[in-house]
Amino acid sequence: MGAPERAGDTVPGVMDAVPEPSRSAPRRPIALAVSGLAVVVLLVLLVATFMIDGDDGDASASGTTVPAAAIPGRSGTPDVDAMLSSTLLTPDGDETTLGDLLGDRPMLVNQWSRTCAPCVEEMPWLDAISKANPQIDVLGVNDLDLLEAAQRMADQTGITYPWVRDPAGDFAHAARTVGLPDTMLFSADGTLLASKVGVFADQAAIQAFVDDNLPKGEAS
Repeated sequence: MGAPERAGDTVPGVMDAVPEPSRSAPRRPIALAVSGLAVVVLLVLLVATFMIDGDDGDASASGTTVPAAAIPGRSGTPDVDAMLSSTLLTPDGDETTLGDLLGDRPMLVNQWSRTCAPCVEEMPWLDAISKANPQIDVLGVNDLDLLEAAQRMADQTGITYPWVRDPAGDFAHAARTVGLPDTMLFSADGTLLASKVGVFADQAAIQAFVDDNLPKGEAS
């Protein structure tokens, strides 16, 4: 028989199988590291915001101004050259452009659609303006309607000023139009003098728009 086991002796294969107590890593250093990273990110965001604000301030200080035509309600500054050259169609189906239609007088250009109730409301006012202001021309630009539908609305409203269609929406895209009606006043040489997105309150408001934005000596 083997020698009896004594206190303190170990049994092979038993004590070796007992795992050592797990020691979790200290959590405080990790928490501090995460907090430090958050502070760094916040500082970077603050610096970026300051730099953006600083750029805007520098632009103003240098005399850079937002173009007058870049008004609220548009998707950007109108591309006047593209507006003057965009293909438009007369009710007879002939191709033309705003540049071709401009004559020796300023022109009030109104974009409209038969499904735009405010547009339809304005059209008789615009007709009265065209008759009361021989110093300007008035032109309607129908946006994307089929010829027959546009013609019915022109007849229904009784307008006598000329109108054309923007069949592909190229004119409206160049104007950065995002809603109708959209009215623009051009000089005879094709300079965009003023514009308004949305309906006028009444005929008097359209007249005031014309008078306020025509060059001196050309207003009624």
